[in-house]
Amino acid sequence: MVSTPDVTPICTLQENLGLLGRVTSFDLCDDSSFVLISNGNSNIYTYSMAGAQKQCLNKSGRALYEYVTPTLVRADGEGNLYLWCSDSQKFISYDAAGTPRLAFKYPSAVYDFLPLSDQVLAVYTAGRRHGNVIDLLDGNNGTVLDTLVQSSEAHYMLTSALGRGAMSLSDKGRFVFMPKDALTVYEVPADRGRPEKSAVFQSPTFSCDPMETSFNGDIQKLLKFLNTTPSTLLVMKKGRTIWVLTQEGAVKENNGAGGKYYSLYKLQSGKLSSTWHYMWKDLTTPELFAVYRGGIYFIRMKPGSDGASWELCRWDLPS
Repeated sequence: MVSTPDVTPICTLQENLGLLGRVTSFDLCDDSSFVLISNGNSNIYTYSMAGAQKQCLNKSGRALYEYVTPTLVRADGEGNLYLWCSDSQKFISYDAAGTPRLAFKYPSAVYDFLPLSDQVLAVYTAGRRHGNVIDLLDGNNGTVLDTLVQSSEAHYMLTSALGRGAMSLSDKGRFVFMPKDALTVYEVPADRGRPEKSAVFQSPTFSCDPMETSFNGDIQKLLKFLNTTPSTLLVMKKGRTIWVLTQEGAVKENNGAGGKYYSLYKLQSGKLSSTWHYMWKDLTTPELFAVYRGGIYFIRMKPGSDGASWELCRWDLPS
């Protein structure tokens, strides 16, 4: 059964400093601002929660603190921005004024990343460099401090599709994450010890056959796999409650129409308590979600605008 999400629009995105293309990556900076990048230009825009562009940063180029194409942008909650440039395989950080702080190479593909609270970057890997799901990097120089949880071939192939890595900081500041192909939630202790399984659960609609990952260069077979195989997208832990969002295959709506859908799982004390299903078109595309202080936010094309404007929304989760 498909549910209708409760969504609170926060603001419509203005273009008072520069034009937007299609938004490709965003993050919440603090209670009063968020940051995003879009295709069609190399600008990094910081917005107020009223929807006004507060700052336009453009550091395109090939020098140390410059980027070729901004691919992912994240905020660390302390006023600093981190940028991943896939073309130059480089992380760059700027302070709130746009002054460069640091830059370092990372010689592998990146699916997503998350600045942690102690100058550590958690990288959700999209390459086979160490054969794992997460690299923990020294946020000052890129040294690999640790590698977490061995990845499968299915996990690696699922990072070929647009989306976000299922990882966040809990309300207690602990790092939680999930691989792409399994409903297993890992939690890293505060002392950066080995990750512990916080929850493992089953769903009749979430199944990934490892035998289906032998593509031998067959692009059509890969696309079919990506379109029909579920994957994790988001995990958020508040107290003893864990929320997990996945993107899954096609489902029929009440009116008979079909389309891709999300499944939202609620776990309490490590056990699955509730599940809801939502159509993609009622929320947004998989890469435009963000977790911030126990809430889920997203950016989407504003309904009724015919693709002319974007809006930031908060997802009011079911009880």
